[in-house]
Amino acid sequence: MAVELAQALARLGVKTWIVHRSALLKYEEEAASRFVEELLREEGVGLVRGEATAVEAKDGGVEVRHTGGAVAAEASSSRPAGSPTWSRWAGS
Repeated sequence: MAVELAQALARLGVKTWIVHRSALLKYEEEAASRFVEELLREEGVGLVRGEATAVEAKDGGVEVRHTGGAVAAEASSSRPAGSPTWSRWAGS
């Protein structure tokens, strides 16, 4: 589900990240998983292989810390209340 949602959001122009511990498609062949990873990267989805260790609301956004660093997002107020978007992403 996360893979499909990330792809859909990326196609709508939202910078999206997936933090995953093992193969992205763990129930599929490794070659199929690598193929999908490459397609997602081409569509602008950030992929981080690691384990999420903490999620924290921070400075009007959210930060997801993982074993290799952190991914942060800032909420944008350009949309109507109740429909936030993530306007600025920084990954390390």
